[in-house]
Amino acid sequence: MHFPIIIAIFVAAALAPFTSSAQPMTLSSAQQVEEMRVLATEDEYVEAEVSRNEGALRRLVDDKFQYNTSGGTTTGKEELIQRLLKMNMIGQTITERSVLLEGSAALVFGTAEIRFASPGKPDSTSTLRYTATYVNRQGQWRMLALHARAPGSGARGARRGRRGRGAARAAPDHPPARARRPAAGPRGRPER
Repeated sequence: MHFPIIIAIFVAAALAPFTSSAQPMTLSSAQQVEEMRVLATEDEYVEAEVSRNEGALRRLVDDKFQYNTSGGTTTGKEELIQRLLKMNMIGQTITERSVLLEGSAALVFGTAEIRFASPGKPDSTSTLRYTATYVNRQGQWRMLALHARAPGSGARGARRGRRGRGAARAAPDHPPARARRPAAGPRGRPER
């Protein structure tokens, strides 16, 4: 009678590593897939931003959206879209981007270089550090909130007028864009 119990214990012990490790791998894989979906949504948003695609912007930005400007004010979805449609942005490059996923919310942290063109003037570039918040509504990720500032332009730096090169064009009055992760250029850095 003890022999079948001993065999059952050995079989359970032998199978335990397979059953216990399979679940975390599945959760990790599911989380990675969801993080990729968040980044794909952000890539789509950036493309809509650069191309000034109003329909895509309206679909990707949540109705409860809030932009926290470096000037200390907040604006909503409609003001964001109207400002983006007026911007003379010609491209974006991302130097880093990471995702923190928690349930139906995701935070994207990144640094973006945004390029602008003005008639009769040389192109300018703004470098911004940003945090974008996304929310999953009925299976679709939508941008819920955004905050960005020029690196090194904390509250004291902004008051004294120290901003990154060209950053005054994007902040505080204009919402910044975030860059998508484009293919690597000749030096291994992303280019767009």
